[in-house]
Amino acid sequence: MRDWLDEVQAVTTDDGRHLMERLGHIHATFERVHPFLDGNGRTGRLLLNLLLCRLGYPPLVLARRDRDRYLKALRQTDAGSPGMLGEMIARGVLDNLYRFVVPTVGERVPGITASATWPLTTAARP
Repeated sequence: MRDWLDEVQAVTTDDGRHLMERLGHIHATFERVHPFLDGNGRTGRLLLNLLLCRLGYPPLVLARRDRDRYLKALRQTDAGSPGMLGEMIARGVLDNLYRFVVPTVGERVPGITASATWPLTTAARP
């Protein structure tokens, strides 16, 4: 667990590695340790969201329909290939950014259309 905590504390956005894959690796490592009798998955996802927020990203919400794909991505990460889990995290963060953050910011920033869909558009300026 101490090694895991050291890795968590060392996470930055500019270390040269793909951040979402690194977060996926950290998340999968916690899940593999399985420190509790119950609630390991929920706790692991909460810790992942804490890391995301600490790094300035919106939290990740995994839909129930993505559960099988998420579990497969965890298994692939355990096998040394964090790409699928990193992509799931990145896409989930981006989806939540456009679903929750952009509409809120768009209400307060002139020139930004508050739309929950990709891509972010700017209103035409006079």
